[in-house]
Amino acid sequence: TGAQRREARQIAAAAAQAYNTGNFEEALAQYERAYEVFPAPQLQFNLGQCHRELGNHERTVFFLERYLEELPTAPNRETVLELVAEARAAIAETERAAEEARQQAEEARQQEAARVAAAHQIEMARQQEELRRQEAERFAILRRAEAESGPEVYEEWWFWTLIGAVVAAAV
Repeated sequence: TGAQRREARQIAAAAAQAYNTGNFEEALAQYERAYEVFPAPQLQFNLGQCHRELGNHERTVFFLERYLEELPTAPNRETVLELVAEARAAIAETERAAEEARQQAEEARQQEAARVAAAHQIEMARQQEELRRQEAERFAILRRAEAESGPEVYEEWWFWTLIGAVVAAAV
């Protein structure tokens, strides 16, 4: 209706003022309100422009393509197609950068895992070396104790002599 169109124009005028002063979020909110009052295709172009300024590339493509769908013979069609191409390129760049960041994070995770594994191997080798050292020390202590205690009783000459005398006496 005419009243809705006038109201939408007033809201759009406030949105244009906000856009021209660089207040793109306010402009976006006003253009959305204007579109709710009267859904004119030109408002979709304005919504696309606000989203472009805010870096919302997917939303930019959405609104600009909708604008061209509703106004296929729009006088600014070539400009709109260029803006859509720019937004799609920005989306592709964002996706490429995100993939690169994911790859870098994975490489860092793998490097950290390798570092942890190497540190674990070094610690295991150190522990094994410590066990070998302790075992050698125990063995050396036992050898010294054996050497200090002298021969066992059954290794002495007099023990066998005594056994022989007992056996001879018993026979």
